[in-house]
Amino acid sequence: MFCDVAIIKLFIKHPQFYFNAIPLYSRFILAISLPILLLLVFYIFLYDILNNIDYAVINRTIGLIIFVIFIFLLNISSLFGLPKKMLPNPQLEDANKKYGILVTFVLGWLRWKEDKKTIINLNKNTYPIVRNTDKPIVIIIQCESFSDPKDLNIKYDSHKYINNIYRSKKLGEVGKLLVSGFGAYTMRTEYGLIFGHEEDVLGFCRFDPYLTALKVTKNSLPHRLSTVCSKRFFIHPHDLNFYDRATIMPAVGFNHLVGINDFRGASHSGRYISDQAIGEKIKALTKNAIQDNIGALIYAVTIENHGPWSGGIKDYLSHLKNGDTLFGDIRQFLEKENINALLVFLGDHRPSIPNKVIPRNERFTPFAICGFGQIKYNNDFSEIFMTPAQLHHFILEKLIYK
Repeated sequence: MFCDVAIIKLFIKHPQFYFNAIPLYSRFILAISLPILLLLVFYIFLYDILNNIDYAVINRTIGLIIFVIFIFLLNISSLFGLPKKMLPNPQLEDANKKYGILVTFVLGWLRWKEDKKTIINLNKNTYPIVRNTDKPIVIIIQCESFSDPKDLNIKYDSHKYINNIYRSKKLGEVGKLLVSGFGAYTMRTEYGLIFGHEEDVLGFCRFDPYLTALKVTKNSLPHRLSTVCSKRFFIHPHDLNFYDRATIMPAVGFNHLVGINDFRGASHSGRYISDQAIGEKIKALTKNAIQDNIGALIYAVTIENHGPWSGGIKDYLSHLKNGDTLFGDIRQFLEKENINALLVFLGDHRPSIPNKVIPRNERFTPFAICGFGQIKYNNDFSEIFMTPAQLHHFILEKLIYK
C-alpha cells in the first residue's frame, strides 16, 4: 500500500522484521534478480550517456518535465475531488481489483494527503479531573503477537500455553480486542490505545497513523493521565527510532523512555530481549513509584515473540507461553503489593506464520483488565469486544475518573 514507502528505510535497517512475510522461493528469486536488475539499469544508463551524449541530456530533461507535469496534474485532480470519487473509502483490496495496484497506490497517496489535513475531534477531548483513586499505578502491556492458539486453529492445548489468561477468563477479566492488522502493523493497535481514535475517524491515515500522530498529541492517554500519574514510562527493548517513537512518545506525554540501551545485560529469549526482562523492569519501576509515593503510567511493548520463528509453530508457542507468564507474574506482583493499580494486557495482532497461520476475517486477540485496591470493579468482559480506541476510553472513564 502507499504508506509502505515510508518504511523502506526501516526495511533496510531491520530486514528481519519483513523477510518473514516473503515466501522462501520469492526471497530466492529476489536475491538473484535484484542485483542483475540493478546492474542492467546501470549498464543501460552508462551506455546511453557514453553513446548518445547529445540526446541523453535532452531525453532526461523531457522526462523530468513530464514527471513534474504529472505530479502537478495529480494535485490539481485533488482540488476537483477526483481521487475521492474514485476511492471514497480505504478499501484497498477492492480498489486493486478495479484499478490495478499502480493506480490504487497513487489514489491512496492522494487521499492520504487529503485526510492528514483533517482535524480530529473526538467529542471526548476533556474528562472531569475527579480522582477515583490517589496516585494509581497503571500498567499496560502490549504483548507481541499474543493470541489464543484456539483462535488460530492451531491444534495444541491453549491452556498449556496461556494458562494465566484462562485463569483470568474465569474471573471475567478477559475479552476480545478488535485489532485491524494481521502479522504486522503493531503501530495501528498501539496508536488506537494511546490516542483513542477509531480508524474510521482517521480515514486513509489509518494505515500508518504515526505519520500524522504529532498533530493530535493532547488526545493521548499519557497527557490525560498526567494529573494522577506524575511519571509516565514508555518501554520497548528495541530501537525507539522505529516508527519514530523516539520523537512521538515524548510529544504525547511520556516523560521517561526506556529503550534497548536500558536493557544492556538483560536476558534474551531467541534473538530478542525476553519478556521476563521486561517484567523485571516493570516491577522495578513500580516499586520505585510506590517508594516515592507517586502515581505512574507504565506502557510496555514486548518484542520476544516477534517473527520470524525459525522453529515454526512450536517456536511461536514457546514464546507465547513466556508472554502469558509475564502477565501472570505482574498480576501476582500487584496483588501482593496491595496498592491502587490497574493492569491492562493485550495482544497487538495475530502472528503471521507461513503455511500455518494465515490472515482471516477474524483478527481479534485477547485483552485482560485487572483492577487492584480501590480500582476493583465488577465488570465481566467474557463476551465483550473492544477496539483499541474503546479500551483507551474505558481506562479513562471507568477506572481512573469518576
